[in-house]
Amino acid sequence: MKVSGKREVFGLSGDDRFRLTVELRHILAGYGGPGAPRGYLGKTLLSFAGQYARLDNIDENGCCIRECVFEVRGKTFVRKAKTSARGLLCAFVNIRKEKPHLLDDRTVLQQPAGFLNSVLYKWCIADLAAQFPQSLWQGGASRTGFT
Repeated sequence: MKVSGKREVFGLSGDDRFRLTVELRHILAGYGGPGAPRGYLGKTLLSFAGQYARLDNIDENGCCIRECVFEVRGKTFVRKAKTSARGLLCAFVNIRKEKPHLLDDRTVLQQPAGFLNSVLYKWCIADLAAQFPQSLWQGGASRTGFT
Protein backbone atom coordinates (compact mmCIF):
# COMPACT_ATOMS: atom_id res chain seq x y z
CA MET A 1 0.00 0.00 0.00
CA LYS A 2 1.45 3.39 -0.99
CA VAL A 3 1.30 6.41 1.30
CA SER A 4 1.84 9.90 -0.19
CA GLY A 5 3.36 8.24 -3.26
CA LYS A 6 6.78 8.07 -1.56
CA ARG A 7 6.83 5.43 1.13
CA GLU A 8 5.72 1.82 1.05
CA VAL A 9 4.01 0.56 4.20
CA PHE A 10 4.33 -3.14 5.00
CA GLY A 11 1.79 -4.99 7.04
CA LEU A 12 -1.74 -6.22 6.88
CA SER A 13 -4.04 -4.62 4.38
CA GLY A 14 -7.46 -5.54 3.11
CA ASP A 15 -8.18 -9.24 3.05
CA ASP A 16 -4.57 -10.25 3.90
CA ARG A 17 -5.46 -10.19 7.57
CA PHE A 18 -7.76 -13.17 6.91
CA ARG A 19 -5.19 -15.13 4.89
CA LEU A 20 -4.16 -18.61 5.96
CA THR A 21 -1.29 -20.45 4.29
CA VAL A 22 -1.30 -24.24 4.51
CA GLU A 23 1.79 -26.15 3.44
CA LEU A 24 1.53 -29.92 3.16
CA ARG A 25 4.98 -31.39 3.67
CA HIS A 26 5.54 -34.51 1.61
CA ILE A 27 8.40 -36.63 2.90
CA LEU A 28 10.30 -39.14 0.78
CA ALA A 29 12.49 -41.29 3.05
CA GLY A 30 15.08 -43.87 2.10
CA TYR A 31 15.77 -42.50 -1.37
CA GLY A 32 19.10 -43.83 -2.62
CA GLY A 33 19.32 -46.41 0.15
CA PRO A 34 18.67 -50.12 0.15
CA GLY A 35 15.06 -51.01 -0.52
CA ALA A 36 12.25 -48.93 -1.93
CA PRO A 37 11.83 -45.30 -0.81
CA ARG A 38 8.84 -44.54 1.41
CA GLY A 39 6.62 -41.50 1.00
CA TYR A 40 4.38 -39.99 3.67
CA LEU A 41 2.87 -36.72 4.82
CA GLY A 42 4.96 -34.84 7.41
CA LYS A 43 3.88 -32.08 9.80
CA THR A 44 1.47 -29.62 8.16
CA LEU A 45 2.47 -25.95 8.30
CA LEU A 46 -0.19 -23.36 9.18
CA SER A 47 0.77 -19.71 8.75
CA PHE A 48 -1.46 -16.84 9.86
CA ALA A 49 -1.22 -13.09 9.51
CA GLY A 50 -0.02 -11.18 12.59
CA GLN A 51 3.26 -10.45 14.37
CA TYR A 52 6.20 -12.81 13.89
CA ALA A 53 5.72 -15.84 16.13
CA ARG A 54 6.14 -19.61 16.24
CA LEU A 55 3.97 -21.74 18.49
CA ASP A 56 6.73 -24.24 19.24
CA ASN A 57 8.65 -21.43 20.98
CA ILE A 58 5.81 -20.37 23.30
CA ASP A 59 5.13 -22.32 26.49
CA GLU A 60 1.79 -22.97 28.22
CA ASN A 61 2.19 -19.74 30.25
CA GLY A 62 2.65 -17.60 27.14
CA CYS A 63 6.42 -17.13 27.55
CA CYS A 64 9.19 -17.64 25.00
CA ILE A 65 11.01 -20.94 25.48
CA ARG A 66 14.24 -20.18 23.61
CA GLU A 67 15.82 -16.91 22.56
CA CYS A 68 14.87 -16.06 18.99
CA VAL A 69 16.74 -13.44 16.97
CA PHE A 70 15.70 -12.50 13.43
CA GLU A 71 16.06 -9.55 11.07
CA VAL A 72 13.45 -7.91 8.85
CA ARG A 73 14.39 -5.12 6.46
CA GLY A 74 17.51 -4.25 8.43
CA LYS A 75 15.80 -4.21 11.84
CA THR A 76 16.81 -6.87 14.38
CA PHE A 77 14.13 -8.41 16.58
CA VAL A 78 14.94 -10.32 19.78
CA ARG A 79 12.55 -12.52 21.72
CA LYS A 80 14.33 -13.46 24.93
CA ALA A 81 13.86 -16.82 26.62
CA LYS A 82 11.59 -16.92 29.68
CA THR A 83 10.02 -13.54 28.85
CA SER A 84 6.40 -12.88 27.92
CA ALA A 85 5.44 -13.51 24.31
CA ARG A 86 2.97 -10.62 24.77
CA GLY A 87 -0.07 -12.66 23.76
CA LEU A 88 1.37 -13.89 20.47
CA LEU A 89 -0.59 -16.88 19.20
CA CYS A 90 -2.55 -16.93 22.48
CA ALA A 91 -5.56 -18.63 20.87
CA PHE A 92 -3.31 -21.49 19.75
CA VAL A 93 -1.61 -21.67 23.14
CA ASN A 94 -5.08 -22.14 24.66
CA ILE A 95 -6.07 -24.76 22.07
CA ARG A 96 -2.83 -26.63 22.77
CA LYS A 97 -3.65 -26.62 26.51
CA GLU A 98 -7.28 -27.72 26.12
CA LYS A 99 -7.15 -30.02 23.07
CA PRO A 100 -3.53 -30.81 22.21
CA HIS A 101 -4.53 -33.50 19.70
CA LEU A 102 -5.81 -30.75 17.36
CA LEU A 103 -2.27 -29.45 16.93
CA ASP A 104 -0.44 -32.78 16.75
CA ASP A 105 1.52 -32.94 13.52
CA ARG A 106 1.04 -29.19 12.93
CA THR A 107 3.58 -26.38 12.85
CA VAL A 108 1.91 -23.02 13.57
CA LEU A 109 3.63 -19.79 12.54
CA GLN A 110 2.54 -16.19 12.23
CA GLN A 111 3.91 -13.20 10.29
CA PRO A 112 2.74 -9.78 9.05
CA ALA A 113 2.59 -10.70 5.35
CA GLY A 114 0.08 -12.95 3.64
CA PHE A 115 2.79 -15.19 2.21
CA LEU A 116 5.76 -17.00 3.71
CA ASN A 117 8.88 -14.84 3.73
CA SER A 118 12.57 -15.44 4.54
CA VAL A 119 12.05 -15.37 8.33
CA LEU A 120 9.43 -18.13 8.22
CA TYR A 121 11.37 -20.11 5.61
CA LYS A 122 14.40 -20.15 7.93
CA TRP A 123 12.21 -21.33 10.82
CA CYS A 124 10.66 -24.03 8.59
CA ILE A 125 14.02 -25.31 7.40
CA ALA A 126 15.37 -25.38 10.97
CA ASP A 127 12.27 -27.32 12.07
CA LEU A 128 12.67 -29.85 9.28
CA ALA A 129 16.45 -30.12 9.81
CA ALA A 130 15.80 -31.09 13.45
CA GLN A 131 13.62 -33.97 12.23
CA PHE A 132 15.67 -34.89 9.16
CA PRO A 133 19.37 -33.91 9.59
CA GLN A 134 20.32 -35.13 6.11
CA SER A 135 17.69 -33.79 3.80
CA LEU A 136 16.98 -31.81 0.66
CA TRP A 137 14.27 -29.18 0.92
CA GLN A 138 12.42 -28.10 -2.22
CA GLY A 139 9.58 -25.64 -2.21
CA GLY A 140 7.16 -24.62 -4.94
CA ALA A 141 8.15 -27.47 -7.25
CA SER A 142 4.76 -27.56 -8.93
CA ARG A 143 4.71 -23.74 -9.40
CA THR A 144 1.33 -23.37 -7.69
CA GLY A 145 2.33 -20.54 -5.39
CA PHE A 146 -0.31 -18.10 -6.59
CA THR A 147 -3.17 -20.40 -7.54
